[in-house]
Amino acid sequence: MSIFIDPKQSLMDYINAANGVTRFTVLNTALSAPQPVAGTWREGTTTKNTFVKATAAPGADFKGKTYLMYDRLQLGDFRHFRPVRPLPCYQVESVHDILSNILYYYAIKLGPDDVEDDPITLDGEGNGTITVRAKAGALIWLGSVTFDIVPGGALIDDYLNSTTLNGLNYPVDDFTTQTSALIYTYGYDFSLYRDQFLLIDDGGVITQPQAALIAGALKSLDKGVGAALWVGVDATATVWNLFGATCVYNGLNSLEYASNTAYKYILVLELAGAVTKPSGRFILHYNDPEDPNAIT
Repeated sequence: MSIFIDPKQSLMDYINAANGVTRFTVLNTALSAPQPVAGTWREGTTTKNTFVKATAAPGADFKGKTYLMYDRLQLGDFRHFRPVRPLPCYQVESVHDILSNILYYYAIKLGPDDVEDDPITLDGEGNGTITVRAKAGALIWLGSVTFDIVPGGALIDDYLNSTTLNGLNYPVDDFTTQTSALIYTYGYDFSLYRDQFLLIDDGGVITQPQAALIAGALKSLDKGVGAALWVGVDATATVWNLFGATCVYNGLNSLEYASNTAYKYILVLELAGAVTKPSGRFILHYNDPEDPNAIT
């Protein structure tokens, strides 16, 4: 019997292979709960350990019922399929939580109808031992098997539940409610202001002359909606205002920020809290003056 598919279909395939001409499936044949042969009148008529009643489902191409004799498998024989090794599991509390891990690491398909849902107790690091017990009504399994559980084995299908995404977002133009500041100045080259920018200390509120300087630099380069709107001397303006802005960082380009790596320096600004438009942190990029004698 295959160990990779549904137990009912696995049993059907076994019946079809034994008879050669039948086409029993889980859709056209109903199976009763399996019963042990031992202790019944069938005990002296078969060497098999289990019998089950197969009945034609409504609408099937055949009618009637019959009793099938077969051997259920021992869970302890798992060790014949795979070498003894720990079973990696992640945040599990009962046996039914580890069925997908057993399938992944041992290629054995067990379902909730096959085994008892016994609790699992692990230590603080995620190690422990669990005995998986076949249910009395399991179609193809008997007995039990014990696994040593170790941390790991988080299966992506168990945790990645939303696989249909809405799509990636384009950069937004509404600076009132969105944070597009990082891209707003991404392509602007402020190298002409290198000497003045280097004098700005990072980690504090910029001075009013510095705010005026930066506002002028933005006006000269800005090709966006705020091209002529930047101000640096008005303490009360709530839009496009650099007055009271904080210098988050000023210095050599750093991977810590989503900056343009074509530039040597970056000036990272955060506008004052009272400024509602635009929003987010701005990065102004600049380089040293080009040396005509340099070859790199």
